[in-house]
Amino acid sequence: LPISSFNVNTLRNLHALGIKDEIAYLAGKTFQRVDLSVVGSFITSLHLKKNYVFRHKKLLAPGSKPIRLWGIHSEKDMYSAFQHNISGIFTDFPEKALKIRKISQK
Repeated sequence: LPISSFNVNTLRNLHALGIKDEIAYLAGKTFQRVDLSVVGSFITSLHLKKNYVFRHKKLLAPGSKPIRLWGIHSEKDMYSAFQHNISGIFTDFPEKALKIRKISQK
């Protein structure tokens, strides 16, 4: 069960309590103010706004933390997400996303 929060301190406290579930940092524009080295070891994945990730391709590098994108609603964004091997997406159109993912995997 992924646990996700906008608050890094909350996630840090969950980690300190010994939570073994996936700990994900959920961010939008505020992510630009968060130093990845600070969230480092206890954050296991990132839930980020699509525009930020597509502008900062280093986040997609091999060995990076798994990323789930939010704000993915257009077919273009879905194709782009699946081409970059994104771990998951948040969308209002799951049926469309499943169809596009199937096409992208061919």
